[in-house]
Amino acid sequence: MERRRHKRIYVHLKATITVDDQTYEGYVENISEIGIGYLMSSPGRFKDDYLSNKSIELTMQTEPGKTIVLNCVAAWAKKGLVSGKTVGVGMNIIDPPPEYKDWVKNFPIDTE
Repeated sequence: MERRRHKRIYVHLKATITVDDQTYEGYVENISEIGIGYLMSSPGRFKDDYLSNKSIELTMQTEPGKTIVLNCVAAWAKKGLVSGKTVGVGMNIIDPPPEYKDWVKNFPIDTE
């Protein structure tokens, strides 16, 4: 049974997150009106709970030449995804800006 209030849209967008003045490369794997699923490809040596409840700045390119920056807080983080070399992070977006909400609402979904 689906517990989420907002539908997830699966994507694969290159993005960075900044936590405690450190920037990490990765990909946004899913989006919703209020949340982001992120896969960090340069995690360093984190404990699973390192990111929990931390403020995160996420920067991603929504379309060619257009970048959006979102202020988020980590809801969870799990090390070990994709052979233990990545960290998955679920984030809640703090006050999603209107341009982000519009982008998600109008996101083209492949129906094939």
